[in-house]
Amino acid sequence: ATNRAMTHLFYLCGEHCLSGWNSNQMTLEEIERQAAYNLRHSFAVVGLLHKTNDFYDMVTQRVAYMNTSLNPEVKGGRHGTSKRIESKRCKEIYEDPDFQAKVLEKSPAVAAMVRLYKIAVEVNEFQTKELAECSASFAAN
Repeated sequence: ATNRAMTHLFYLCGEHCLSGWNSNQMTLEEIERQAAYNLRHSFAVVGLLHKTNDFYDMVTQRVAYMNTSLNPEVKGGRHGTSKRIESKRCKEIYEDPDFQAKVLEKSPAVAAMVRLYKIAVEVNEFQTKELAECSASFAAN
């Protein structure tokens, strides 16, 4: 979980964070701070996995020349995890608040990603509202 969280932190933070981390010149806190700044200021659209179609609509609206409706076969869908008993057992484990607390305690990188996810939700809500207001004012003119 920690390795996957670090990979996503570097996606959000940028190549310089990976270099800084590998050369022991950046801390996890600095990487998280830069990733949070980037979420708030550097992405034209911040999408959420459970709102994939909304993301495509936002991209089309934000960047008019990227009309994602031209790719009708691309649609959000359910996660590909099977419905086997093992998958259900894992879901129950990961939904347990005590288990989640243990993971966050053991992996500061996972805890950082949880905090960044909350920021992403805030940014997504703001961008959704902003784009709705832009559309309304554009339609009125």
